[in-house]
Amino acid sequence: MRVNKNGDALLQSIIKPISKRHQGIPTLYLDATANESVIKAMLPDVEFISINVKTKPDINLYQLSNITLTQEYLSDEKNLETVINGLSNLLKKYKNPGLITYMNPKINDNSFDKYLSEKIGITHYSHFGNLRGINKFSDVDCLIILGRYCINLKVLEEYTYAIFNRPRQEGREYLDSPVRMKDGSVKLINSQINGDSITRAVSDHFSQSETLQAIGRGRMVYGSPKDIYYLSNEYIGPNIEVTGFLKYEDIFSEKYLNKKILEHVSALGYIRDVQRELIKHLGLTTSEVEKHREQIKADLIHDGFVHSIVKYTDKYRTKKEATYFIKDEKKLEEYLKLSGFKKILIET
Repeated sequence: MRVNKNGDALLQSIIKPISKRHQGIPTLYLDATANESVIKAMLPDVEFISINVKTKPDINLYQLSNITLTQEYLSDEKNLETVINGLSNLLKKYKNPGLITYMNPKINDNSFDKYLSEKIGITHYSHFGNLRGINKFSDVDCLIILGRYCINLKVLEEYTYAIFNRPRQEGREYLDSPVRMKDGSVKLINSQINGDSITRAVSDHFSQSETLQAIGRGRMVYGSPKDIYYLSNEYIGPNIEVTGFLKYEDIFSEKYLNKKILEHVSALGYIRDVQRELIKHLGLTTSEVEKHREQIKADLIHDGFVHSIVKYTDKYRTKKEATYFIKDEKKLEEYLKLSGFKKILIET
């Protein structure tokens, strides 16, 4: 029993006890995507063993590094048309592709995975939430994983309370995280991550795990030769080997920002990553910025801007930080100094 976040109601988490006929019998749990912190909180006496495995040489995983194709992004007709065209071109070199994506948004009364598979000529398809135990992707020569699974904040709040008896901590931040590459090297991917370890553990166990299940449908350890395309820049942990990173424009070449706009912000040298500044300098409406935020980010990065965190001290000696798209660090530093800021640190 616990009081809810607003302090005006009682909530109860009901844990189903182990059946009497199973009590006292040694039990082996197999879960390829479980989070150790969550398991230890729920089953403190369980010995948790994590096994790192090496994928087959002829199975390759490629990941987008600069954008996540979210449900909101794909709900825009223009974005969806660009994605359909890009995937259609990509799949020309494969004979038996498969698709895993969202169930929503529904289009013409069809689930999104069914609608999109018909558009790009795929017969093997499914959606997040309907993946565990299925083997129909074992023999595909290409597996497209479009997007990533993400539970909503209300569910994340409830799970965090139920497991750790504490509220979900607010705030996600962009961090560089290590990725294990197939050639044995380690590279960094910049993506949004829950800053709080407890919230991140719950998110990994109940949310990211479904994305990992999608990748696992490619049977990377014992499956037939194939290329897997994970079209999201979400960090998926250090235990999965990535062959290489792709940028959005490598597959989907059409840009949202036109040449004139890009020339304007390039001359400026920087632009702060907040809605009012994007509206002001890109000449877009509030609605356009809200709907196309990820595409705007991808276009700016492709044009040479670096998505960076800038830390500085203002004239009152207060430490502050802000996120910028930066193409010319000197111009940004000059602007901040003229504004009275000191001790400027740019973290890319």
